[in-house]
Amino acid sequence: MSYLNTEPFPYELEFPIDDSDTEDPRRYQDGGFHPIVIGDRLGPRSNGRFRVINKLGAGGYGTVWLCQDTHHKPSTVTKWRVVKVIAAEKSSPDCSDLKILDHFRDFDRSTLDAFGICLPIEHFWLTGPNGRHLALVFPWHGCTLETFSNFYGFHTTLIKDMAFELVESLRFLHSRGLCHGDFRPCNILLRLMPGADEFPESELWEVLPEPQKVRIIRTCDDEFFDELPSTDRPINIPEYILAPVELPFASGLYTRHPVLIDLGVSFPSHQPPKEGTTGIPISFAAPESVFRTLDKDSLPLLGPASDMWSLACTLAHLRVSCNPFRSDDANLSSVARSWEETLSPLPEPYRSKYREIKNIETPLEEVWGDKPATQLDPVVDPKAVYEGRAERRLARCGTRNWFKERMMGVRWLEICLEVANEMLEEEGKADPKMREMLPFREAMEVENLYEEGMQFKMEKEEIELFWSLLGGCWRWKPEERVSAEEAVRHPWFEGRQPREIPKPGPWRVVVRVLWSFWDCANPFASGWFDRSRAGDWSLTVMGKLPPAVMKAYQRIGRFFFALFGSLTPSALRKKLIWGPKTFFSSPPGTPRQAPADSTDWETW
Repeated sequence: MSYLNTEPFPYELEFPIDDSDTEDPRRYQDGGFHPIVIGDRLGPRSNGRFRVINKLGAGGYGTVWLCQDTHHKPSTVTKWRVVKVIAAEKSSPDCSDLKILDHFRDFDRSTLDAFGICLPIEHFWLTGPNGRHLALVFPWHGCTLETFSNFYGFHTTLIKDMAFELVESLRFLHSRGLCHGDFRPCNILLRLMPGADEFPESELWEVLPEPQKVRIIRTCDDEFFDELPSTDRPINIPEYILAPVELPFASGLYTRHPVLIDLGVSFPSHQPPKEGTTGIPISFAAPESVFRTLDKDSLPLLGPASDMWSLACTLAHLRVSCNPFRSDDANLSSVARSWEETLSPLPEPYRSKYREIKNIETPLEEVWGDKPATQLDPVVDPKAVYEGRAERRLARCGTRNWFKERMMGVRWLEICLEVANEMLEEEGKADPKMREMLPFREAMEVENLYEEGMQFKMEKEEIELFWSLLGGCWRWKPEERVSAEEAVRHPWFEGRQPREIPKPGPWRVVVRVLWSFWDCANPFASGWFDRSRAGDWSLTVMGKLPPAVMKAYQRIGRFFFALFGSLTPSALRKKLIWGPKTFFSSPPGTPRQAPADSTDWETW
């Protein structure tokens, strides 16, 4: 039974958890999630290396856990890692979470850290009652940016610094020929202060919220799962479900720097998904993703410009606490209505696509082409309704644009004015090292927003500059949108200078070429011919390569990679490259299915 099956499930939560990141018990079926509770040990061996202490999140692909690395050296130092355990049905040696590593073989991890790109540092396989699961190990980072501006919206400099770094991250990805495909606040985390991942456990529990456990009940008799006899308990379901926790801003462990995560749906710019979308929620998706439109060659229009649309939605959320295209009932009609009220009436080909989905007839004047594109009427609401709202906005605040009106209004922040002023004053006196820390107070959050909260309003000049940046990204035609290279130099960023993107060292290029050639030549040793890969090298080879040639090539590949190519510790590099009787056809970090009884780790 698929874990996405909608048939009645015999177990449910005792009471619902008010958190969208909490999984449904029906996820714990064949092909679904791996059952995990606090205290479990995760790893390919029975005495797993990672001890689970809390839950950080859950989604459609798996669960995320904060764990202690019990094999860390020296043993006197506690090391915290994040382990993402993917659903068995989604776990495969060629899954996108691992394939994406191939695009960064040429760069040191320090370069990726500098541009705020978070990739797995290692991975392993778990075999459980619901199947075989891929587990990815990440550095520990903090909370997402979803609620950040509710507290720090008053700090214009901080917001601009973080927005600039986000554009830099996207610029780096695009320079590598990659599109993120799911750029939104929940996929951006705040980096923690150096040493936070070695915090003593006793001190960590002082700042980390207590786990919230929700018991599972059997629906046929309302018996609690953990009270059933062991013989009646299915082993594929955990005893309880945990609500995710977040490290609070008041912990004092946060830096001012964001980091981009979840590159699982990333794709090369020249190879957009055949489906025409990456699955990003429509409130952050570009129109070509929502309507899955194709170009003249019948290829999806997704590309770097689609990321720029999502980037603008994210920056709007960060600066204004509002994505103009997001609503509680984010459906196609509400999003398209927001598009038209913020930008302009839907143009072609989106108009036709919308009417086709909604089964709306096209007016004859549009069918005959009598109406210029600049005079098109809205397709979601009648023109009279659309114009009425625009005129009322114009009378209230001097603009017909819905989002501009929102920026001009007063916002309530979940922090009191006195605390905000203290933060700004202390930050000006702090030394440069302390300025890396996110300003905080132990009691930051107000109990009553409208009685104690701070009121904040953007300056008119900033509104115009910020809209100029967003408007350049929210163009209907992808080819008309600004690029990340152009956005990073926008005047709203007040002269912040972009970093130079380093070029791979010559030896890393050599190693990359060797590995790519090995990927191309390896099929010949197996007796089959991959013409597409061979074509990349302009090779015309028929049949198998002679065994002597293959053996010589393997030795050359081992030699060069051992000298120049690994990004892993030398001991693990030796283990992976000079493994007994085998030579990995892919470098560390590239997916490879391990045997069922394997206990090997793969590290990037």
